[in-house]
Amino acid sequence: MEGDPTFKEMTAPFWKEDVQRALGLDMMSNEDGKEGVPLVEWVAKSVSPLYRGPSTHFLSWSWGYRLSTVQGGLGSWLEKKGLKAEDVFLWMCFFCNNQYRIFKATNVDAGELEKIFRTHLVSIGKVVALLDHWSDPQYLTRVWTIYEQFVAADLKVPMEFILPPQARDTLVECFEQGRDGLLKVRASLTNVRVEKAEASQEADRVTIMAMIQGGMGYDTVNAKVQDGMLKWIMGEVEAYFRDLVHKGTAPDGRPSAAQPPRASSRLRDAKDFGDTAGMVHEKAGEQEAPPDEATRLAVEQIDSSIASMLEAKRMMLRRLAP
Repeated sequence: MEGDPTFKEMTAPFWKEDVQRALGLDMMSNEDGKEGVPLVEWVAKSVSPLYRGPSTHFLSWSWGYRLSTVQGGLGSWLEKKGLKAEDVFLWMCFFCNNQYRIFKATNVDAGELEKIFRTHLVSIGKVVALLDHWSDPQYLTRVWTIYEQFVAADLKVPMEFILPPQARDTLVECFEQGRDGLLKVRASLTNVRVEKAEASQEADRVTIMAMIQGGMGYDTVNAKVQDGMLKWIMGEVEAYFRDLVHKGTAPDGRPSAAQPPRASSRLRDAKDFGDTAGMVHEKAGEQEAPPDEATRLAVEQIDSSIASMLEAKRMMLRRLAP
């Protein structure tokens, strides 16, 4: 196994290959009285009980991510939010589910896993969605993560999106390209097609697809997830422009002597920003699903974000004008 493995690659050495090294296999589970406990329980008993506590956030992610992606994304999130690592306890299926039971089961019921997911989602009440990248993210190709997005939106559970540092940097670079960059980001993050999504276990995919088809339907799921992506994009662009206003002005409100060339260059790139924001907004009206209250509220929030961003642009133009 290479130095930066995916979590899927780590399943074999952790639970399947060598029973002598299998973590937690020699411990008795309090749930069913059998050998084998979840990783989080093994860590609490073998390393320190301080690493286990009531979950503060549900992490939506993919086992196909590399270790560095998860570490980088979570580290940046903690820094950005001003959170202390010792105060945050994530519910991650890799660590919290008893994988010994899942891997040894001859027929794992995806419906039961879905019930476990919903139970934890509601009880925890906050979701952090870790995207591997904004450009063709693996996150939007997996049936579980798309479904998690839909359920969180449908249950109105607060959601925030995070990216690893390198992916975040390239997102900002796209913002600096103005219209073309924003349209590129929009196209990538609204390309949601749950009917084409995949799963590691075919049985999981079949079960979830059956639940979707028998309930809300593909179009509704796609529309809900696209709405969530759009709101996140608009929030990120707004934050970028506000940060640009802050960095491009001196304490007395006048253009900073050290900053104008950089800010002016970005302003030239952003001259079509108003039109681009409108085009991003139009995407919300292209959903195939019939509009409902949640969609209407999402569009209103996007409208509000657009208004805020346009005001930020006007402020920059006034402050950087000769």
